[in-house]
Amino acid sequence: MENKKNIIYLGIIICICFLLIGYFNYEKVIKFFNDREWEFAESFSTVNAENISQVEAGKSLIVLTNNKIQFYDKSAKIGYEKNIINTGILSSTCEDYIAIVYKDTNTICLFKESELMWENKFNWNILNVSVNKNGYVTVIYSQSGYKSSIKIFKPNGDELFTTYLASTYALDVEISNDNKTLYIAEVDAEGIKIESNIKIIDIINFEAGSNPEVQTILVGTDNLITDIEFFDNKLLILKDLGINYIDNERTIKNICDFDVKNTLFTSISNIKNPIVIEKKSTGIFTNETNLKIFKDNEILEINIDRTPQNIDTMNNIIALNLGDEVLFLNTNGKIVKRYELEKQLLNVKLYDNANIAALIFRDKIELVKI
Repeated sequence: MENKKNIIYLGIIICICFLLIGYFNYEKVIKFFNDREWEFAESFSTVNAENISQVEAGKSLIVLTNNKIQFYDKSAKIGYEKNIINTGILSSTCEDYIAIVYKDTNTICLFKESELMWENKFNWNILNVSVNKNGYVTVIYSQSGYKSSIKIFKPNGDELFTTYLASTYALDVEISNDNKTLYIAEVDAEGIKIESNIKIIDIINFEAGSNPEVQTILVGTDNLITDIEFFDNKLLILKDLGINYIDNERTIKNICDFDVKNTLFTSISNIKNPIVIEKKSTGIFTNETNLKIFKDNEILEINIDRTPQNIDTMNNIIALNLGDEVLFLNTNGKIVKRYELEKQLLNVKLYDNANIAALIFRDKIELVKI
């Protein structure tokens, strides 16, 4: 009888606790069910691989393991495979095209999805590579007598244009979607203060037989440019302290500024709307973060109760590895999918226009449909 009373009392206490939790978190509970448009994601295929050294993504998933490069399509089938000396690759993707540089041999390859379009080996040391949506490939390489040299190749592999930088270092390059304009992010370290610039070269004049016009803009002091991406007819520029863009009239406009100390992640890669993830200064023991999505005329802010370990962006999807789960949000700030983790995740990569996520573990890659 006494045990029965104790069980009843315990049940009453538990009910009271749940009622109190619901009362004090009423708004969160209602919001959770009202906004619940997401689903739990499930793995549809597993790539078992030992000694994974590098994973890149575009239209296909690119995996380097055991001195071999493999391309996986959206059905997790291998579309291309080759044995290489595995010292790593440089890669760039834009829509269906993937440009790859094998660092051990300075070999440039252009793929359309997983089909090899052309391949060529060079004697110079390639430092960076970029490809646009039409298959034009641009590389930065080192050559005696110049700080940096830049070469553009047509989609068939023929050389189109070469330019040399005698007094500045090229950090990144992009070519416009109409194949007419080359953008160079460069740094000038010869003066007392470091200057970071964008150099614009009109390639169309070169093809027409006249000297191309060269224009240098966005001269910034002690604010290094770290990445440039041509997206939606404008050049996005990621710097140490903020994000700018250059429009079709070559006007510089500011998207945002941020504090380096509180900034955890930034991305302008393969995404129309840049994002910034910052620490929230709400207390000493908190690990809350704030995701900012910069739309055309507004800034969306999403509070996250944990600190992401790594992120990836593509198309309109933002993937956040939170340690115990992966969140997939769209650029409207809505959670699309969640994936619960049972073991430590090394990284997450989006591919196939962000329709698939590759969850990279030590000995396997789980493929998840978004």
